[in-house]
Amino acid sequence: MASPLLRAARAMHGVHRQAVASHGAHRQALRWNTVMAAVIERSPVLTPDLPDYQQAHFKRREGYIKLQKVYPTQLIEAEEGPDQARARQRVETLLGRYGGRLGAGDTSGELATLDRKLAQRLYLVLCIDGVWQFPQASWQEEQTAHECVSLEVAKRCGESLKCHPVGNAPMAHLERPDDTKIFFYRLMHVDGVVEPTEGVSDHAWLTKEELLSKLDPATGALTQEMCGPFP
Repeated sequence: MASPLLRAARAMHGVHRQAVASHGAHRQALRWNTVMAAVIERSPVLTPDLPDYQQAHFKRREGYIKLQKVYPTQLIEAEEGPDQARARQRVETLLGRYGGRLGAGDTSGELATLDRKLAQRLYLVLCIDGVWQFPQASWQEEQTAHECVSLEVAKRCGESLKCHPVGNAPMAHLERPDDTKIFFYRLMHVDGVVEPTEGVSDHAWLTKEELLSKLDPATGALTQEMCGPFP
């Protein structure tokens, strides 16, 4: 059996080896430029559009139900009075104005508004120095990941935009050839609009598919996975 002194020496040797390995890993990590990116998502405002086959099914079912109903003669043959006509026209006007599935951005083509693609998820991207990207910044050792992301969002998008982080783990990460690692964190849009500052020349709220036309190929391909299969 090894003596207590020998066991202590072995333990100290193990601690020393762990310290050397940890120091080497720390030096290796420092050679990377670690970047934290905010993937800010606006949830759908309306229910998603139904597929064509479901629309056809519901239309047939509604027609079948109507055929099974027998209405009293005085209801189906009564003439519409002026009060009823005005009420119907008022309801139709309200439905036409507020009940549509198209937002102002859908008709004007404006990408910087939240009032577009109401049945889909939108993601915020910024144009900085001519390059489209998510709000992102280099991580400092004294910061947590969420602090880094939150400070960058406030710096680039203004104080009006309110977001809520979803979880503590990143959605995904991307390694660049220039020794840059980008970690993407998901945030949900809560309130407010973007008020661009600090060199942001433009911004846009885009669907998952539209991100491909703005972001670089590697980031665009990654968004198709990390933004999920849902609309």
